[in-house]
Amino acid sequence: MFQFVGLLKPNGNMLLANSASLTGAGITAQDIKNVPFENTPWWSDSQRETIREHIQSASKGQFVRFETQLFGGNDGKDLIWVDFSLSPVMENEKIIYILFEARDITAKRDAEQQIQEKNDELKRLCSQIVAMDEMKTRFFANVSHELRTPLTLILSPIEKMLQQPKLSPLFTSSLQVVRRNSQTLLKHINDLLDVSRLEANEMKVNFSQVDLSQLCRLICSNFDCLIKERRIQFLFEENGTSTTSSNSILTWINWLDREKIERVLFNLLSNAFKFTPSGGRVSVALSWEHKTNSKGNLAPFAAIRVSDSGVGIKKEDRGFIFDRFARVEGSNWRSFGGSGLGLAICKDFVELHGGKISVTDSKWGGAEFCVYLPIVIDKPENHNMIEDVILMDQEKGASLADQVLSELSHFPESKEEQEKKDREGQEAMRVCESAISTPSASPSPPYIPLSPLSKTTSIVNSANFKLNSSGTTRPTIITNSASKGTRSPTSSPKATDSPPNPFSPPTSTSSPQLDKKRLKALVVEDNQDMRAFVKEVLMEDFEVLEAGDGMEGLVKAMREIPDLIVSDVMMPKLSGEEMMVKIRTQRSLDDTPIVFLTAKAEDSVRISALQNGAQEYLNKPFAADELRIRCANLISNYGARRLLQEHLKSQKANLVELTNEILESKRNVQKSLQLEERAHAEAERYSRIKDEFLMTVGHELRTPLTGIMGWTELIQAELSSGENIDATELSNDFQNILNCCQAQRRIIDDLLDISSIVSGKLELNSIHLEVTDVLKDALASVKLSAIGRQIDLQGNWEELLGSDKSFVLGDRARVQQVVWNLLSNAIKFTEPGGSVTLSASYSQFSIDNSQENHNRKVIKVSVTDTGRGLSQEDFARLFKRFGQLDSSSTREYNGLGLGLAICKHIVEGHGGYLWAESKGLGKGSTFSFLLPWIPAPHV
Repeated sequence: MFQFVGLLKPNGNMLLANSASLTGAGITAQDIKNVPFENTPWWSDSQRETIREHIQSASKGQFVRFETQLFGGNDGKDLIWVDFSLSPVMENEKIIYILFEARDITAKRDAEQQIQEKNDELKRLCSQIVAMDEMKTRFFANVSHELRTPLTLILSPIEKMLQQPKLSPLFTSSLQVVRRNSQTLLKHINDLLDVSRLEANEMKVNFSQVDLSQLCRLICSNFDCLIKERRIQFLFEENGTSTTSSNSILTWINWLDREKIERVLFNLLSNAFKFTPSGGRVSVALSWEHKTNSKGNLAPFAAIRVSDSGVGIKKEDRGFIFDRFARVEGSNWRSFGGSGLGLAICKDFVELHGGKISVTDSKWGGAEFCVYLPIVIDKPENHNMIEDVILMDQEKGASLADQVLSELSHFPESKEEQEKKDREGQEAMRVCESAISTPSASPSPPYIPLSPLSKTTSIVNSANFKLNSSGTTRPTIITNSASKGTRSPTSSPKATDSPPNPFSPPTSTSSPQLDKKRLKALVVEDNQDMRAFVKEVLMEDFEVLEAGDGMEGLVKAMREIPDLIVSDVMMPKLSGEEMMVKIRTQRSLDDTPIVFLTAKAEDSVRISALQNGAQEYLNKPFAADELRIRCANLISNYGARRLLQEHLKSQKANLVELTNEILESKRNVQKSLQLEERAHAEAERYSRIKDEFLMTVGHELRTPLTGIMGWTELIQAELSSGENIDATELSNDFQNILNCCQAQRRIIDDLLDISSIVSGKLELNSIHLEVTDVLKDALASVKLSAIGRQIDLQGNWEELLGSDKSFVLGDRARVQQVVWNLLSNAIKFTEPGGSVTLSASYSQFSIDNSQENHNRKVIKVSVTDTGRGLSQEDFARLFKRFGQLDSSSTREYNGLGLGLAICKHIVEGHGGYLWAESKGLGKGSTFSFLLPWIPAPHV
């Protein structure tokens, strides 16, 4: 509907207009009578010429329509947008009038403007997301590069040592463990590198002619030894017919990327053997099928089906099983680790060939993966070709086979054994739930927290603890029938109305006499190499029992009543924390010392475990001696506590009853909190999947690293005997391995520090800190590095600060981390022959806008170098996470771009300030930070 309507004479002069047109402009009909239309008050001076041209077009018989602005609101004071048109009115083929019409579209234009602004905002946000994804992709590529370099220096000496003759069986076995875990680590790194290339669209397909049938047979042959060891019924079918020879009626020559298809087949077969128990079935079937291709046409495809009789995949999980970082929760999938990238990479590789991959149920109840590859007979155009592909792929295939088979060195038990353990686990769970719901008829001994060993020395000695030759406490107890150092069913009273417990050991009926009992330690760990390593560490002092998951650990704990439990946290069937909660429901286990070993370093996990009853919490990787000493101290304190419990039991029955009520109340509150936390965690799980990927990678990388470092220490101890071995050469090789492990540990520590900073959980243990001591230690730690690069390293804080002690309130390790990082960067970016200077001085500075910190006395620490300097572009990304001065594939300097970001957060966490100065490229740079000065503490 048009609001403004009027008539013009053929020459463009006004004839008449409706009242809305006049009112909107604040004029009358007399004001515009016979006035040229372009000179009326509706138009501005800049519009008049354009309106005159439109009128001339209309006077020639043309219909004119356009959008424009005119003064049509608030009595001609406001501009409005209108849809304007000029229509010639004809009579006897002669123009007698020109009709003008205008519709107010201001609201429409405002809405369009808002939509445009929103679209621009969305484009900007999309650009930021794309940039962030590209940054993460480059970061993953950098991580893979940084980890592959030291890993190569680990594997090479190991292969060299394994080829030497006259190695002892223990020495050979230990080297094989190191090699196996290194191969597993290399596979994870390769997966990360492939994902970064796929996300950056840099993955190329190198086509060559490949006999698909021969390729499948060759890959299957790599699993022959595994098939025999596990008694797997393996079948290879071609065109629906079981074949055992290489004769085939049809030709399977096809154009494809041999290396990528090898990766796909190795991955699918590896999964099939992983999840198929001993005595099960695995098959590979190759056939021709006609499918609709990407162009919508019916075309021939090669179908490769890999089937097994394993645990299978639930229908609700099949929708995301091929997504990156996707991991199936529950069942036995957690037993085999992984980062959730294998099937996603398979899907990407198959789709690069124009094929498809899917999963269904196999005829034996397990999973069946089907890969469809288009049959390409003619040579593809505009693609990379490889001439000498067979030799190259044989070398890469051998390496890939080693990585895959290293993961399959520990295979699952038979289906019957698994079912038996599941039944025992369910019965143990039932007993624990019954213990929660049934009140105890007799009070249990009061819980006394573990105390340091020095506070219980006299009690330990009175309990007849055995001392070794070095005088340190050994976890072996001399016991008698009156007071036992280890638990038995008679060491704590039983409830008369409790249901029977099938896991209770038989009651001891030995006469009251002294007997020496070797203590039991239960090791619960799903990684077999890690379990063997922990057992090796503890077996000198304990009789070690083993369990491969939380459910089996619960069963063995209830049946064997161990004196110590060492457990992983992340395990299949039942996690370490869930197992601990169940164990604490049993009266014979409610105060058994529990030590957690885990790669999850979050404070919330550690605090939760300690609150629920764990006595120790060690992060992987850990030193073997540390674990042994901590366990010995726990057992010593435990023995003293048992004596105190017996004493309080006979004299303070009322205190016992009160303590039991408090413990029961505490357990109920803890269970309620756990249920609430699980519900909250489930709601947030999907939003955290990608961000928590770094933590998952850390877990997967730290576990084999612990095995590498622990076994290397054990091997090096054996090398000291020097039996038929060149100890000097092997010792140097081992030193290289340890150096590489430490380099990788620093990388992972940086990742964990960034994770703690992002989540706001970076802890600072502040004390009165003497600055000069920190500077001296930091300077000494980089001295050898400076000498190696021929750099003059100087420190002049003694002259600036004088002889007085200069204190700040800070965390010594974190402040030294900042100084070490700045010095290391200065040395790294300074050419040989240059200089690096570490200096410190007093200063007056306002760190923030508060009155308290106005012109406050501070200590300024500076690191000055004569290196490459900084450009204006460098300052923009200097202190950002993952920000690197050179992030290209040919970059000259190593690093992940995390160090300065971590330093900035550490300094600001101390109430300080960090900044950089440089006069430009090639002119060196100075990094400085301020920390508030405090007076020396009173002695």
